[in-house]
Amino acid sequence: MDKPQLVYGIATDHAHTREATQDASTAVIMTGVSDAGIQDVGLFIVADGMAGQNDRESAPAIAVQTVMQEVVSQLYEPLMLNMGNYDVAVRTILANAFLTANQRLIDNPSYGTTAMTAALVNGNIAYIAHVGDTSAHAITPKGVEPLTTMHHLAHKLVEKGEATWDQINQNQVDVTNVLYRTIGKNEALEVDVVTLQLDANNQLLLCTDGLSGWNWEHVTKNDVNSVMISAYDLQFACNRLVSLAQERESIDAVTAIMVGLQP
Repeated sequence: MDKPQLVYGIATDHAHTREATQDASTAVIMTGVSDAGIQDVGLFIVADGMAGQNDRESAPAIAVQTVMQEVVSQLYEPLMLNMGNYDVAVRTILANAFLTANQRLIDNPSYGTTAMTAALVNGNIAYIAHVGDTSAHAITPKGVEPLTTMHHLAHKLVEKGEATWDQINQNQVDVTNVLYRTIGKNEALEVDVVTLQLDANNQLLLCTDGLSGWNWEHVTKNDVNSVMISAYDLQFACNRLVSLAQERESIDAVTAIMVGLQP
């Protein structure tokens, strides 16, 4: 039986963004061949940050580039050299890649800081690393299920019972741009790492808060479900989700990546 094929869609929009915010993203499938056969390894990253003083490079772009370089050198190249027996702590490599990006931004404060969520897919397992208010979600027949926790004051207040989403959405509680964990802010960075098993009935969504908001208050989870029902592929779904965010007048840049397995 043929292995399921790793597929993805990616879409982004900066037309409606505030000048101080920037998104960066990448989606790549790396294929290797050895005695063990053909294997695809996918790397998918979204980052969203405040622009720093350096106009030529931004924190999101630097963070994405750094994680990409670290994953290729620390995981992909060794995996392809000895694919059948190579046993690697993927969680550790992803977390360390985030820490390397964090240190690079701390060493260059003019770049600013960023949130970032990355997924490395090997076979049918997605390893997801996360810091900030970008996010990862499983799209299942039951709907949109969060895989990561936003490191934003709004979520912390709701979790503690100190505010409701209605109060926050009506601006009764001031939580504007209050992230308590970002890349490039503190050397002691905690990176969340979770996993998702992909199959024919689910997909992985990575997105910036230009799409998800704090709690899907603009583009709703029902909107996502409707898009998935009508979408003929993941690229169409990403394009439609970004268009919906534009139509709902999102003031942030919007990026969406969807990943799945195709028989």
